[in-house]
Amino acid sequence: MIELTIDADAAGKRLDRYLAGRFEDLGVGRINSQLRRRGITVNRKKVHADHRLEQGDVVRLYCEAVPRRIAGETIEEYRAAYRGLNESIGILYEDADVLIADKAAGVLSQRARPSDMSVNEWLIGLLLERGELRADTLGTFRPGVCNRLDRNTSGCIICSKTLAGARGMSTLISKGQVGKFYSALVYGDVRTPGELNGSLVKDAHTNTVTVDAGEAVLQDGARKVRLTYRPVAHMSGMTLLEVRLHTGKTHQIRAQLSAAGYPIVGDPKYGDRERDRGRVRGQRLHCTRLVFPEDKSLGELMGREIVSPIPISWGVEVRAI
Repeated sequence: MIELTIDADAAGKRLDRYLAGRFEDLGVGRINSQLRRRGITVNRKKVHADHRLEQGDVVRLYCEAVPRRIAGETIEEYRAAYRGLNESIGILYEDADVLIADKAAGVLSQRARPSDMSVNEWLIGLLLERGELRADTLGTFRPGVCNRLDRNTSGCIICSKTLAGARGMSTLISKGQVGKFYSALVYGDVRTPGELNGSLVKDAHTNTVTVDAGEAVLQDGARKVRLTYRPVAHMSGMTLLEVRLHTGKTHQIRAQLSAAGYPIVGDPKYGDRERDRGRVRGQRLHCTRLVFPEDKSLGELMGREIVSPIPISWGVEVRAI
């Protein structure tokens, strides 16, 4: 017999989905078959596949089942990611459910290939190292990032440690209730605040987006985007902008500013390579601030502003406007 006690991260899940995530050979058909013959019970009672689990429930399997491997990964790989990335990722804020990390440029938010290491793997490795996460729960819930930053964009990134944290942050972000502010060093002399609206169309083959600044009907696959900006400082043909992101789509800030005539310094895809050549290395885009709403569900994070200073590596000497 296999006995499983439901923890907070699994609470609220359907029984069939929970079991399918934990065991390789428990598909929908076999789960239903075992439930009918009481080969699987919850708190020693017969239930249906769509039964919603509660914290503290005891699920018993009287049948053979093969535990699911964690996507071919090993716990040691998570620990290695933690050790390998720990000097490139700082912690700006942390509570029981949420961690806000300070990501360096060059670090992936989520891995693109199985061999990559990203903030996701670093986070799991950190929690395993501390003993706050057990390997046997990773098939039920996996901690990870709630918002993504491009690889070469640095700064604040929100991570969920628990299912409650993931659900709460997902709701806030989807409703636009988290204020996201970036520092962008751009070519050009920007003297007044502005707003950029339009739509983005992604080209999956080149992993780039095209901006349509008009108000025409959206093309298939296009996404409406909006940002506002204000100049903070000027220096030798460049302007330091504070950008507020109101939508948050792939490459949005980089593509919109470039289309407006203000390419980000060091941006390899949407920037000005001629002006970058021999002058700068690294993209000058940094998530500087996250502002959270006055929502009691956030606990200590309610109404807080989390700040990450511009990296010293930018080497910019600015004078206030």
